[in-house]
Amino acid sequence: MDSATVTVSVVRPVWYVNPVVAAGNAVELGSQTYPFSSMQQGVAAAAPGDTVRIGVASYGGTLLIKKSLVVIGDSTAAGFPRLRNSTGPAVVVDTAGTVRLSRLHIEDSGVGVVAIAADTLDLSQIVIDRSRGVGISVRKSGYVTIGATSVAGAVLRGIDAESTATLRVRQTSVDLVSGGAGGEPGWALRAWVVDTVTGDTTTLATAGARVDSADVVALRAVFVAGARGPALQVFGGEQVTIVEGDYSGAPDDYAVSMDLPGSATVRLDSTRIHDNTGFGLLVTGPLSVTMRGTTVERSFGALGLAVVKFSGVGAVTIAQSSFLQNGY
Repeated sequence: MDSATVTVSVVRPVWYVNPVVAAGNAVELGSQTYPFSSMQQGVAAAAPGDTVRIGVASYGGTLLIKKSLVVIGDSTAAGFPRLRNSTGPAVVVDTAGTVRLSRLHIEDSGVGVVAIAADTLDLSQIVIDRSRGVGISVRKSGYVTIGATSVAGAVLRGIDAESTATLRVRQTSVDLVSGGAGGEPGWALRAWVVDTVTGDTTTLATAGARVDSADVVALRAVFVAGARGPALQVFGGEQVTIVEGDYSGAPDDYAVSMDLPGSATVRLDSTRIHDNTGFGLLVTGPLSVTMRGTTVERSFGALGLAVVKFSGVGAVTIAQSSFLQNGY
């Protein structure tokens, strides 16, 4: 008897939202011809794993997602769909599943995106302008990727992750982050109790990055330009790797500082720390520090104090690096 292998592919439904098209129809079915008029209709109709396509238009209120979904905005000459909620977050993800959001333009909202307890969250091509609070806030989540995204205008935090397994930021820019009314400094990126933090080809302007209690910090081609305070602070953790970075800021003390346990290791390769109003680099506590091809220069701290300082470090290896302005 002959036998054959049959492969069955499951095609998940796609639901369509377009208030411009829906306004001319007698019914709203969520199809491309008869789309829904609101995003929440599309999310409500979709089953876990479905895709919701958002037409280019302006949308108000909060988009609440409580199931695994793919939400994709259309892209036209007019740009992406625009979401605005002046009194709260534009998007809230509150699910233990997998959510992927892409091609959305969020503006003038209380918060851009809030994610709580998401197993997997993928944000791609998200534009957040003039957030009245945090740009992107992630809490108690699993694997979070933020890629090809921009935050231009936020209060206290551009990207803020807390109690999360992995945060990966790539090809993203954060700018115009202001401090709090009580003088609390703003951070373009803050990660607190995040097991693994990685950054790749990312630019942070007007505010720097702070990482607390991460096991692994790996930053490649991360540029911090003109931070109003420290460019980078790392507290706790076991492994810090900074490659091809560029850091400048206006700190009270050191532009880049690390306070690590005695078992930690630090590696800086092809990195530049420069043009700071305070000092350059401070590393405290780790087992070892390795610096290769790294430059610390034009850090205008008090005359006679070190532009680079190691305190309580087990071993320091320096190769093809230079420290200029003040002493070492």
